[in-house]
Amino acid sequence: MALPALWRASLKAPIAGLVFTLEVLMIDLTMSSLLPLLISAVTAATVSYIVTGTEAMFKFHLDQAFELERIPYVIMLGIFCGLVSLYFTRAMNSVEGLFGKLKLPYKKLLVGGSMLSILIFLFPPLYGEGYDTIELLLNGTSNVEWDTVMNNSFFYGHSQLLLLYLILIILFKVFASSATNGGGGCGGIFAPSLYLGCIAGFVFSHFSNDFEMTAFLPEKNFALLGMAGVMSGVMHAPLTGVFLIAELTGGYDLFLPLMIVAVSSYLTIIVFEPHSIYSMRLAKKGELLTHHKDKAVLTLMKVENVVEKDFVAVHPEMDLAELVKAISASHRNIFPVTDNEGKLIGIVLLDDIRNIMFRQELYHRFTVGKLMTSAPARLYDTDSMEQVMRTFDDTKAWNLPVVDTEGKYLGFVSKSKIFNSYRQVLVHFFQKINKEMIMKKEDLRIVYMGTPEFAVEPLRCLVEGGYNIAGVITMPDKPAGRGHKVQFSPVKQYALEHDLPLLQPEKLKDETFVEALCALNADLQIVVAFRMLPEVVWNMPRLGTFNLHASLLPQYRGAAPINWAVINGDTETGITTFFLKHEIDTGEVIQQVRVPIADTDNVGIVHDKLMMLGGRLVTETVDAIIADKVKPVPQEEMAVVGELRPAPKIFKDTCRIDWNQPVKRIYDFIRGLSPYPAAWTELVQPDGTVVVLKIF
Repeated sequence: MALPALWRASLKAPIAGLVFTLEVLMIDLTMSSLLPLLISAVTAATVSYIVTGTEAMFKFHLDQAFELERIPYVIMLGIFCGLVSLYFTRAMNSVEGLFGKLKLPYKKLLVGGSMLSILIFLFPPLYGEGYDTIELLLNGTSNVEWDTVMNNSFFYGHSQLLLLYLILIILFKVFASSATNGGGGCGGIFAPSLYLGCIAGFVFSHFSNDFEMTAFLPEKNFALLGMAGVMSGVMHAPLTGVFLIAELTGGYDLFLPLMIVAVSSYLTIIVFEPHSIYSMRLAKKGELLTHHKDKAVLTLMKVENVVEKDFVAVHPEMDLAELVKAISASHRNIFPVTDNEGKLIGIVLLDDIRNIMFRQELYHRFTVGKLMTSAPARLYDTDSMEQVMRTFDDTKAWNLPVVDTEGKYLGFVSKSKIFNSYRQVLVHFFQKINKEMIMKKEDLRIVYMGTPEFAVEPLRCLVEGGYNIAGVITMPDKPAGRGHKVQFSPVKQYALEHDLPLLQPEKLKDETFVEALCALNADLQIVVAFRMLPEVVWNMPRLGTFNLHASLLPQYRGAAPINWAVINGDTETGITTFFLKHEIDTGEVIQQVRVPIADTDNVGIVHDKLMMLGGRLVTETVDAIIADKVKPVPQEEMAVVGELRPAPKIFKDTCRIDWNQPVKRIYDFIRGLSPYPAAWTELVQPDGTVVVLKIF
C-alpha cells in the first residue's frame, strides 16, 4: 500500500490513489483488503492537508462550462490521446530496451546524459517534471502567455510555430524520460503522462480552433481533458485518470468529459497494447499477475516445479528383452527414448507393445528404435505455464516430454501434476481470497461419488444441509437377481429422487466422461464407497478430492475395512476422511471419529453405526475445508498400535469357516461376515451329499 499512500499524500488525491490500487494493482477485491486501503487513504490525505494545505496541486479555473455539442470533439481527443499513449508506451520500451543492451553502467550514463543534454538544449521545457508548462497551459488565456513556453529555445519569437514546437516536444519527451531512466536516473511514468496529456489536449484544441467550421474548444479545458486521456491510456486505468485529474486540479465540473476522454483513450490503446507500460515488461517475461485468476495462478507456477523425473529412459539400440526389464523397474507407462548425448528422439508407449511384451520369441527381434513413436509435442524448460497449457490443449495429450534448448531430455509434465500444483498455488496464494469467495456452502460446487447404501447417508446429509451438489457419479446399472432385472444402485435412486445431475461411466479414464466431469466445474469431490479413481479424476477440482473410509487409517486399507475389523476381534474401529493420492488409502488424514465394537456386534451393526456417523463427518470435513481450517496429517506420522492390518476384498473362499481355529476366532469370523456375505461351511450327509450351510 506504499505507492497508493504516496499518491494520496504527495498529490492530494486520496480517491485516485484508492481507485488506482483497485484498478491496477489488486488481483481481487475483498473487504479485508479494502478496509486497510480506506484507512491509509484517509490518514495520508489528512496528514497532507495539515502539512501543505487543502489547495489542489494544479490551479485550474473553469472559465467556460462544458457544452454537449463538444462531445464528438471530446471523443476524438480521447482517440488522439490513446494514440499518443501508444506512441509513448512503445517508444519508451524500445529506447529503454536499447539502454538494457548496454551492460556497463558508465556507458548508460554517458549515452543517457548526452541524449538528455541535447534534448534539453533544443527544448528547454523538457527539463524537470514539466509542471510549470502544465500550469501555463491550464491557466493561460492568450497567445502571448502560451508563447512563453518557447522561451530560451531556437523557436523563441516565432509564435506561428507554437503548435510545431509542442508537437516536437510530444515526440521527444519520451526520449528524455527514457534517457533519464535508462541512464540510471530517477524517473517515472506519472509526470511524463500528465505533461504529454496536457500538451496533447492543448495542441488538439488549438489546432481545431484554427478552422472556422468547427466549434470553439477552450484550450485550457481540453488541456485538462488531455491529461486524463494520456494518463488513462498509458496506465490502462480510465477510472484512475478521471479521479486523478479531477482531484489534482479541482476540475470536478468537467467530470462527464473527463470520463468520455478517459474511456475513449483506453479503448483506443487496448486495441494495440493489451498491457499497460507498468505491466508490459512483466508480461514479456511471463511474470504478469492480472485480474484473470487462472492466468495469475499459472504465472506463479514454473515448469521446473512440475517436471516429473521418475521415468525410465531407454535407448534405440536396446532390444525388446531389455525394454521389458526397464518396464518391470518402472511404474510408468511411458518411456522416453534418448540417444547417447541424452537428447530425446522419441517415446515408447506401454499400450503399443502390450501385445508382444510377453512373447519371448520376439525379445531379440525388435529394438526400441522400431517400437518408438514421436511425442505429440515437446515442452521446453523456458516455456511459460500458459504456453504449456496451450500446448496440452492443442495436442490433447496427457503427458508431454520436457527438453532444454539443446533438445536434451529433462523429464515429463502431466496434466495431473499441473492440476495438483495449480490447486496448491491457488490455496496458498489466494488463501484469504478463497475464504471469502467460498464462505457460503451454497456456492461450493461438490461432485459426489458413491454406489452402495453406505454412501447414501453422507449424500443425504449434504443435500439436506443445503450444500451445492453439482453432480453425482455412480456405477453403471447392472442386472441382478434371478430375473436378471436391471437394478439401480442406492446412490442412483437417491440422486433421481432429488433431481441431482447423474453420471454413470463404464471407464473412469474415458475421455467423454473426463470432459463431462470437467464441465461440472467442481470445487471439491467427495468419494464414499466407490471405485479407485485415476489421477486425472481425483486431481481435477481446485480444492482436491477427499474420501470417507470406514476404518481408523492407516489401519485396514482396502475394500472391506468393516469386515476385517470385526473378523480380527477389534474392540474399536472408526471412520476417516482423507485426501486422495496415488496409492490407495494412503492420503493425508483430515478427520477421524472412533467407534467401539461390542462383543455382540456383527458387521451389519457396525456398518450402520459408521454409516450414520459418516454423514456427519463428511459435512464437518466440508465445513472445515470451506473455513480453511484443515490441517492434514500424513499417515506415516500417525501413531499405530501393533502392526498394520490390510482389508482386502472378500471373496467366496474367504468366507469359508476353518473349524481348526479357536472358538473365539470362529465367533469373530462369523460376526465379521454377518449378515453379508455370510460365513459358510460344508455339511456332509450320511449318503455323501455335500450341503453348504451359511451361518449368521
